[in-house]
Amino acid sequence: MNLYFKVIKNIVVIEMFNLKLEKLEVSDSTDLLNVLHDAHKSNEKYRVHFKTAYVDKKIVEKHLQAMPTFAYRNKEGKLVSTISVDLPWIKDMKNLFLLPHINWFATDPEYKNLGYGKKIMNEVIKKYICCELKAPAVTLDTAINHPWLKYYYSSLGFLPIKRMRIVEDHESIYMIKILNKALLSPALVDIIKKYKYRSE
Repeated sequence: MNLYFKVIKNIVVIEMFNLKLEKLEVSDSTDLLNVLHDAHKSNEKYRVHFKTAYVDKKIVEKHLQAMPTFAYRNKEGKLVSTISVDLPWIKDMKNLFLLPHINWFATDPEYKNLGYGKKIMNEVIKKYICCELKAPAVTLDTAINHPWLKYYYSSLGFLPIKRMRIVEDHESIYMIKILNKALLSPALVDIIKKYKYRSE
């Protein structure tokens, strides 16, 4: 590693160490809209069209009113990474397994491959979903035809659990991360086992 990249890497590590998790409010809708558009439109080259790449400000404001949404900002105040949690007990939320469900997960393209997404995912799961909500597990879904997202989530401890078509242009795969197996319902444990058996 040459000196330039070593210095840049050290700066990134220092910045990440100083990041503080922030819960977003409706007043942050423009910042959230910008990072979602910038991050998710880049997936179109894989012929994957996430609806978050085209949401408007009204939808973002409604989302922030309904869903806990967290973010990191850099030292200039720019939002660089974000994640939302769909709560299964909120009315009109489509939640397949009645568990907290991660969505609207995005990192500004300028900050990709630097660990910001992994850091915010792990921190929200640990501090909010596990410690505050006391949830036994958390789920997410992604496009199965995306070349690397499902492998990225697997590296963060998520297991595939169900395939289904949610939108017209791609099939999705639901994934689960178990936080406390003892609290999982027997029915869900059985679903996980059956899917693992079919996949092997």
